[in-house]
Amino acid sequence: MGARVIRVTRLDNCGRPVYGPDSQVVTKGLVSVNMDPDVEEGEDFTQRNINGDLCVSEQGPDALRWINVGIEFCQVDPCLWSILNPSWKLVKNAHGEVTGFRIGERFDDSAGFALEMWPKVSAQGALCDDDAPDEADPNGYFLLPYVIGRAPDGWTLENGVTTFTLNGRTKKGSLWARGPYNVTLDADGNPVPLLEPISSGAGGEDPDHFHADIVTLTPPEPTCGCQALEPIAPSVEGGQITVDEEQPNRACFTVQGSAARQVTIDWGDGSDPVTSRVGREECHLYAETGTYTVSLCDIDADPGDEDMCTTSEVTIDEVPALPDPIIEVTPTSGDAPLSVTLTVNNHGNGPVLIDWGDGGEPTEHEGGTEDEPTTFPHQYLTGRTEPYVITVTAVQDDRSSATVEVQVNSDEPAQAPEVSADPATGPAPLATTLTINNHGQGDVVVDFGDGTDPQVIDGGDAENPATLDHTYADAGEYTVTVTDQSGSELSSTVTITVDEPTPAEPPTIVATPTEGEAPLEVSFTSDNHGNGPVTLDAGDGSEPISNAGDGTDTSVHTYTDPGEYTATVTSDADPDLSSTTTVTVTDEAPTPDAPALEVSPTTGPAPLEVTATVDNHGNGPATVNFGDDSDPVEVADGESTTHTYTEAGEYTVVATSIADETLTSSETVTVDAEPDPEPEPPVVTATPTEGEAPLEVEFTVDNHGRGPVTLDAGDGSEAVDNPGDGETTTSHTYTEASEYTVTATDQENEDLVGTATVEVTAPDPEPEPEVAAPTELSVPDSTSEELEVSWGWEAGDGPDVTGFEVRYRTPAETGEWSEPTTVAGTERSHLLDGLAPETTYEVGVTALADDARSEEATTTGSTTA
Repeated sequence: MGARVIRVTRLDNCGRPVYGPDSQVVTKGLVSVNMDPDVEEGEDFTQRNINGDLCVSEQGPDALRWINVGIEFCQVDPCLWSILNPSWKLVKNAHGEVTGFRIGERFDDSAGFALEMWPKVSAQGALCDDDAPDEADPNGYFLLPYVIGRAPDGWTLENGVTTFTLNGRTKKGSLWARGPYNVTLDADGNPVPLLEPISSGAGGEDPDHFHADIVTLTPPEPTCGCQALEPIAPSVEGGQITVDEEQPNRACFTVQGSAARQVTIDWGDGSDPVTSRVGREECHLYAETGTYTVSLCDIDADPGDEDMCTTSEVTIDEVPALPDPIIEVTPTSGDAPLSVTLTVNNHGNGPVLIDWGDGGEPTEHEGGTEDEPTTFPHQYLTGRTEPYVITVTAVQDDRSSATVEVQVNSDEPAQAPEVSADPATGPAPLATTLTINNHGQGDVVVDFGDGTDPQVIDGGDAENPATLDHTYADAGEYTVTVTDQSGSELSSTVTITVDEPTPAEPPTIVATPTEGEAPLEVSFTSDNHGNGPVTLDAGDGSEPISNAGDGTDTSVHTYTDPGEYTATVTSDADPDLSSTTTVTVTDEAPTPDAPALEVSPTTGPAPLEVTATVDNHGNGPATVNFGDDSDPVEVADGESTTHTYTEAGEYTVVATSIADETLTSSETVTVDAEPDPEPEPPVVTATPTEGEAPLEVEFTVDNHGRGPVTLDAGDGSEAVDNPGDGETTTSHTYTEASEYTVTATDQENEDLVGTATVEVTAPDPEPEPEVAAPTELSVPDSTSEELEVSWGWEAGDGPDVTGFEVRYRTPAETGEWSEPTTVAGTERSHLLDGLAPETTYEVGVTALADDARSEEATTTGSTTA
C-alpha cells in the first residue's frame, strides 16, 4: 500500500499516547505497508438425518484475532526504531546524537505504537464540491491505534538501496480514544481529532483494530528525528455546558482534549475540584443560582502553565429544593448502652450530614438511594429522660432535612471489654486468636503490643463474641490492650508469651511393609511437622515422588528386583532436613494362582441377576459363595453360573479352589432398592410438523393427568398455558423459515419438559421473467462480401432489452461460430462484412437484458458471386 506520509506515535503499556520529548515521528521514508488480517474461522455445525442426508449445515461467524503489519522503510531517522520496538538499543555519536541502533535477543511486547497513514485518493469529487473549504486537501486516512513490534524480516546488503522491514501486529484494548492530533474537520470546518473515539473493547463492546477514512485536512509534514508530543489543552466539547431541563441546577459536559490525559475540573462554586479524563461526561449540582466559571486544567501541566487550562461559563437560573431525606432508625428505644442502625435514602442527591443528637460533631456520609439506601451504626452510652433527636441534612441543600427520635433509658454502667487469647504462649512465629466480648457496647480498639497498627472492630457480646487473628513473628512478652472506642477508660489486657522458635525437625518416614518378596508394593507416609510437602526417593533409581508431608498422604512404590533399598524423604522447604528407612526385598517364591472371578453386573436395583465366571487356571472346579446365605455353587473351570439377589444390600462373592481352599478371590456386588418410576415428561404433538411460512400449527399436550403446562413455541413469542389434557389445541403461526423446538413445561414440576420440532421453510421464489427472443429474423440484402441481417423484437412479459448479440458460421449447422458482436438494444438490423463470395452462412441473434439472455434465433443467407 502506498502512502504520502506516515506518523508513528509512542504508546505506554496501557495503549495510551505518551506525551513529552521523542514521542512521535512523521516520515515519508517508507517503501510499503502490508496489512494481513489473522482471522479465526467460525466453527462448522453439521447434522445428518437417519438417511444420512444433511439436515443442518451452518458455520459460525469468523473472528478477527489481529492484523499482521509489515512496514518496509528506506532512509529513516534511527530514532524511529526506539518507538517501533523499545527493546532495541540506540547508538549515539560523540555529540549525543542518535545515529543507529542495535538488536538483541529479547523483544518487548508491553509497550507499542500507533501508526497513521495518509494514502492518496483518486475519487475526490464528493469532497471537493462548491461548498468545500479552500484549504481542503482530500487524502485517505488509515489508523492502526495499537501495534506491538515483532522480530524484523531478514535484510540484504547489495549494490543498491538498503531497505529494512519491521513486523508487528495489532492489539485490542487501545486507549487512543479520539487521538492527540487534529486529523479531520468538524461541521464548522475547524481542525479536530477523530469525530468518534476508537473502541477499546471495555464493557463487552467490539474493540477496534483498524480505522479507514477520507479526510480533507492536509497531512503533517515529515520531521527530522523524533519530535515531542505536546498535549492539547482540555476544554468543553462543543464549547457549551448544558443544563438539565428537568433538574435546572444540574450542569453537564463532555471533556475534550488530548487522548487519555487526566484533567481537574473546578466548577467555580467553591466545591472541591474533581479529577476526570478526556472523553468522559461530567455533571455537577449547583446549590445557588448565578453564573459560574468552570475551569479545566491538564493534571500533568507545569504549575502556572495557563496554556493548558481553559474556562467556560454556565448560568444557573433556578435551584429547586431537594426532597427531604427519608430516614429510619432501629431500634427506636432501649436501655443504655444502646446500639442503633440508621437507614438513609437521600434520593441519589449525594452526601448527608448526620447529627446523632448526643453532643458529638455532625459527620458527613453518603446519602444512598431508594433502591440502595445507606446504613450507619451508632451507640448511645448513657440514658436520659428526653429522647435523642437524630437530624439528617442534605449537604447539597440544607433546606432538605429529616429527624427521628431514639429513647435511651438508663441502665447499668458500661463494662470494660473482656479479652482472652488462644494460644497465649508458644514458639515463634505464634499465630493466636483473640476472643473479645464488649457486652454489646460497639467497637473496640485492639493494640497488639508488638508495634503493628491497632485495629478497630465490632466488640460483640457474650453470645456472639468477636474474634481476631494475629501472628507474632519474634520471641518476647506482649501485652494486648482492648479498649472500648466510646470510652477510653474501659479497657482490658491479656499477655502473650512467645518463645524462641523450635529447632526444625527432619520429616519422618514410615514404610509398610519394610520387607517381602519381589515384586513388593510398599506404601510410604511422611510427617513434615506442618512444614509442607516432601520429596520421596525410593532408592532404586526410579523418579522421585512428591508427597504432601501431612502424615496421612500415602505414596505407593513397587520394588521389582530383590535387594536392600534405602528410601529417603527430604523436606521441600529445607533440603538439609531428611530421613531414611530400609526396605528389604527377597526373591519371589512361586505361589499357585487364586481362581480368577468375574461378576457382571456388580451393581443395580433389586431384583438383580448376576453372572459369575470362574477361571481356575486348569486346577479343576471351584465353589462360588454369593454371600447372601444361599448355598455355595460348584462351577467347572472356565464355566459360569447365575444368581438373583432379591433384597438390597452389599454382598461379597467368593470363589474358592476345591483343589486348594486357601486360594480364593472375591468381588463386591451392590444391590440398590428398586427405584420409583421416573415421571414421564409431557408429550407434545404438533400438526403439521413442517411446511412453508407462514405456517399455522396446532399443538396438543398430554401431561399424564398432572394438570396444565406452559407452552413455548420456540420463536421468541410469549409462552402460553395449555391444560395438558391431550385434547385442547393451541394455535400458533410461524412467520419466518427456521427449525423450531417447541417445549411444554409441567407447571408443578419445571424439571418435566416435553419437546417437539417444527420445520418451517421459505416459500419458493417467484420465477424470473424470461427474456423474449428476436422474431422475424431474415437476410433481406446481400453482396459478394456482405450480408444485411434484420429482425423484430417485443418485450412481452419479460424485461426490456439492453442489446443484441449477433454471430455467424459456415457451413451452416456444423461450422465454428464467429466471435459475437453486440449492438444497441434500439437496433433491429446489422451488416456482416468481410465474408466469402457465393457462400451460405447461418446467422444467430440473441436478445440481452442485463445478466439474462434469450434463446438464440437463427436463419441462413448467401453472399453473391
